Amino acid sequence: MKSFLEYVATDIYQQFNGNLQRVAVVFPNKRAAIFMDEYLALQTRQPLWSSAYTTISDLFRSHSSLTVGDHLILISLLYQVFYKHTREARMQEGMTDESLDKFWGWGELLLSDFDDIDKNLAPAASVFRELKDYHALDGDPTLSEQQKESLNKIFSEYRRENHDTALQRRFERLWSHLYDIYADYQTVLRSHGTAYEGMLYRDVIGQADLNFEYDAYLFVGFNMMQCVERELCKKIEAAGKQVRYYWDYDHYYLDNPINEAGHYIRQYLPHLKNALPDNDTDIYDNFRKPKDITYISVQTANIQARYISRWLRENNRIKDGRRTAIVLADESLLPTVIHSLPDEVDKVNITTGFPLSQTPVASLVSLLFKLQTEGNPGHGDIFRLRNVNDVLRHPLARYISPGVLNLRKKLITRRNNHLRRNLLQAGDDGRKLLFSAIFDGAEGNGNLQLIDWMQEIVKYIGAQALAEAEQNGENENPLLQESVFRMYTLLNRMRTLIEQGYLEVETSTLQKLLTQLIAGTTIPFHGEPAIGVQIMGVLETRNLDFDHVLVLSCNEGNMPRDVNDSSFIPYSIRKAYELTTIDNKVAIYAYYFNRLLQRAGDITLMYNSSTEGTHTGEMSRFMLQLMVESNHPIRRVALQAEHGSVEQQLRSEIAKSQTVLQILNDMSYLSPSAVNDYLRCPTKFYYHYVVKLQEPDNEDSEIDNILFGTIFHEVCQKIYEGYIGQTVDSRIIDNILKSKDVIPRLVDEAIARNLFNISGSMPRNGIELNGLQLINRQVIMDFVRRQLNIDKAVPFRIVALEEKIIGQIAIDGGRNLQIGGIVDRLDEIDGYLRVADYKTGKAPTGCPADVADVFTFNKRKHTDYYLQTLFYCSLIRHNETYNPQHLKVSPSLLFVQKKAAHPADYMLRFNKDRKSTPIEDIADYEDEFRENLTRVLTEIFNPDVPFTLTSDADSCQYCPYRNLCNR
Repeated sequence: MKSFLEYVATDIYQQFNGNLQRVAVVFPNKRAAIFMDEYLALQTRQPLWSSAYTTISDLFRSHSSLTVGDHLILISLLYQVFYKHTREARMQEGMTDESLDKFWGWGELLLSDFDDIDKNLAPAASVFRELKDYHALDGDPTLSEQQKESLNKIFSEYRRENHDTALQRRFERLWSHLYDIYADYQTVLRSHGTAYEGMLYRDVIGQADLNFEYDAYLFVGFNMMQCVERELCKKIEAAGKQVRYYWDYDHYYLDNPINEAGHYIRQYLPHLKNALPDNDTDIYDNFRKPKDITYISVQTANIQARYISRWLRENNRIKDGRRTAIVLADESLLPTVIHSLPDEVDKVNITTGFPLSQTPVASLVSLLFKLQTEGNPGHGDIFRLRNVNDVLRHPLARYISPGVLNLRKKLITRRNNHLRRNLLQAGDDGRKLLFSAIFDGAEGNGNLQLIDWMQEIVKYIGAQALAEAEQNGENENPLLQESVFRMYTLLNRMRTLIEQGYLEVETSTLQKLLTQLIAGTTIPFHGEPAIGVQIMGVLETRNLDFDHVLVLSCNEGNMPRDVNDSSFIPYSIRKAYELTTIDNKVAIYAYYFNRLLQRAGDITLMYNSSTEGTHTGEMSRFMLQLMVESNHPIRRVALQAEHGSVEQQLRSEIAKSQTVLQILNDMSYLSPSAVNDYLRCPTKFYYHYVVKLQEPDNEDSEIDNILFGTIFHEVCQKIYEGYIGQTVDSRIIDNILKSKDVIPRLVDEAIARNLFNISGSMPRNGIELNGLQLINRQVIMDFVRRQLNIDKAVPFRIVALEEKIIGQIAIDGGRNLQIGGIVDRLDEIDGYLRVADYKTGKAPTGCPADVADVFTFNKRKHTDYYLQTLFYCSLIRHNETYNPQHLKVSPSLLFVQKKAAHPADYMLRFNKDRKSTPIEDIADYEDEFRENLTRVLTEIFNPDVPFTLTSDADSCQYCPYRNLCNR
C-alpha cells in the first residue's frame, strides 16, 4: 500500500523538478515532515535540497511580533479584565468576585469563544450585540440576508419565551459586557506583547505588508481550514506566490453527502483545487478495497491492554514495524499499553506524550501540598498523621530519606493523629527538608515559599536517584528524571508568575491551578519516529497511513472526544455567524476516524462494554456508521476475563499447616476481642492473629467512632479516679455537674492527648479545633453529663477503673490459655458487684436467647458485647482481690444513649420465648458459658479444623481483609 505522503512527494518533486529550496510545505502538525523528507529522497539518487517544512500555526507566528501567551497568564489577565467590567453588575446582584480557580473554567470557556470568533473572522461587536438591540440586525451590513433572518428568529423567540425575568436580566447584563471584555482584553494582551492564538492569527491577516519568503506554499493533508487560515492562503496568492492544496480523502465518504467525514473537503474542492488527480483510484478510492475488520468488546481496560501483545504477534504486525499503529482514543491508557508490549517488540515509537499526572512525581507533589496545608491551624509545627504517612509510603520517599521505614514503624507505635515537627525532622537532611516550616507566620509570600520548598524536594529526589543509579552501576531511570525535570520546570513557571503578580491567589487556588497544569502536561518520548510499531493519539495519525491499525477504547465519548456545546455563545448564534458548533466538531472527528481506516487492510477496533462508573458501554457512533454504510464484513468478538481456579476466585477455607500450628502453639494469651473475631469470621482471626496482618491505622485527623469512645472512657475514668474505694452518690455527682470547667477541661485534655499528641500541660491558648471537631467535643461533653445523670440514680462504691483482668482457662489437650482484657468500671451497687462497660453507640434492638446464642455471632444482638462482659464477670467472681466477700457478679452495658430510670435497666438479659430474664448472677450461667468458651478455643487450636469464611457476607463489608478473600 502506497501512502498519501508518497503520492504527494512524487508530485512535488515532478512539479518543481527537484528544485525545492524555494518551496514551503505546510502541514497540520510537525510529524508528517519526517516522513515527507524520506519520500522525497526516494525520488532521486542525487543529493536533494529539501523544501522548508512548517505548520500552519508556525506560519502565522512567523509573521507576528506578538507571542502566544502562557495559558496561565492568559486566564489570569482575562480574570482581571472580566471582573473589571462586571463588578458593578455583580454588586447590584449581591454577588462577590470569584477566586481565580473558580473562574478558571469560565475563563477557558470565554477564551475559547474569543479564539473561535477570531479564527473565523466573525464580527465580535455584532456577535455580542445587546439582546435588546436585536431589531437593529436589519441594518447590519456585515450580515447576509440568511444570517439576519436566522438571528431575528432567535431573538424573537428568546424575548417571547423568557419575558422579563431576573435570570433574563442577569444574562443580558453579562452579555452586554462581553464585547467590552473582548476588546479590553486584547488591549491588555497587546500591552504585554502577548496574544491568544486566534487573536494572533487575526492580527496577521490584518497586516497590509506581509512578506512571504518562499515562492510556493503547499498545504498538505488539511481537512477543516478555518476562515482565517483560508484568508492567509488568499494573501499568499495575492502576493504573487504559488499555492497548492493536497487533499487527503476517499470517495467512500466524500461522495456520500450525509457522511460528515467529507463535510469540509466537499466545500473546499470546487474553490481550492486539488493538486493530485481526483480520478486516481489508487489515491482516492481505497475504502472499497477488501478489509479485515474486527470489533472487540471488553469489560475492563486491563483486558484491553492484555490483548495488545496477542494482537501484535499475529499477521506480521511486529515485523511490519511502522506500518503498524496502536491508536489511543483515550490517551490515559498509555502507561498500561507500554507495560503490555511483548518482549519481541524491540523498536517502538510513541508519539503521544506520557501524562505527567500519572507519574510518581505528580502524586508526590499532590501529597506535599496536603502535608503543608492540612496541618492543625493552631499549631504551625504540627502535621497530620494521615498526611505524613501518605508521604512516607510514597515510592519516591526513599530518595528523600533512607530512614523512611524506621520512621513509619516509630509512628505506628505512637498512634497519634497529629505529630510535632521536631519529632519528624530528627535525623537526616532529607527529613529536615521534607518537614520544613512553610506556613509558620513568617513574613513573605507563603505560596512562593511553598513552591520553593516543593522545587527543592523534587530536585533533591532527582539528584538522589541519579546518585543511587551511578553507585549501583545502573542506568538512570529516564522517565523519573524527565518527570522530575518537567515538574521542576512547571513549578518554576508558577514561581515566576507569582513573582510577576499574575498569581495572587489563595493557597487552595494555587493547588487547584497546579493540578490543572499537571493534567495538561505530557512527557515526550525520544527516539527515531520513522522506525518501529507506532503508538499514538488520534490527532497524531493525520497524514499518516498504516497497514495494521488497532484502535483502543473506541467508545462513544472518546471517538468523537470532547464534543460538547459549552460556550457563552448560544448554538443558534454560533451557527448564524459560522462559528464552530458541535456539528463541526463531530465532522472533524468523523474525518480523523475514516481517514485512518481508508488505506488500512487490517483493522481492529476495541471498545469497553462495561457500564460501571462513568462508562457508557457504547461503541463509537462511527463504528455503528461503518457497520451500516461500508458493506465490509465485520467480525465481532467479546473478550472475557480469564477466570482463575475456584481457590483463586473464592478461598473459602485455610488449612492449618505446620507453620500455622506452630504459631498457634506459641500463643499463650487471647483477648475476648480475639475470640469474638473468630466467631465473627475464622478467616479474619487467621489474618489478624496468625499472619499478623496489621489493619490500616486510622489516620484521619477527625474524631472517629473509636477515638470518640476512647476520649469518653478517659474522661469518665478521670472523673471517678479520685473516688476508688469510696461511695459515689448524687451529691458528689451534682457537684461535678455544677462545675463549669471540670468536664470541658477533661474533654479538652483527652482530645489534646489522643488527637494532637499533646501531653502534659495544655497550650496557653488551648487547642484550636475545626468545626467537626468542635461538634464532637460538644457531643462528648453531653454524653459525659448524661452518664453522670445515669449514675445519680443509686449510690455505688467504685472498686476499680480501667482495670486489666486476666484469667486462665483449660482447653482440650491439657493446655492452659490466658484470656483477659480491660474492665471499664467495676462497682458495688445494691449488694452485688457490677461489671460495667461504657457504650456510646445505640443500644441493641435484640438480645441473645441464652448462653449458647452468645457464641453465634449476631451483630444486631451484640453478642460480642455479651461474651466479653460475661467473661469478665466469670473471672471477677473468683478473684479474691476484687470480690473478697463473694458477692453476686452481674454484667451491665451502660449505653449512654439509652433512656432508663434504674441501674437494673442496664443489666444484660436473655430473651427466650418472649420472656426477658436479667443476668443477676454469673454463677447461674458460668458452667455453660465456660463450656462453650472451651469448645470455641479448642476449635481454634484444633489442627484438623480449617479457618473458614463467615457465612454472613454483610459482615465483610468493612473488613480490612475482604480483598484477600475475594469477597
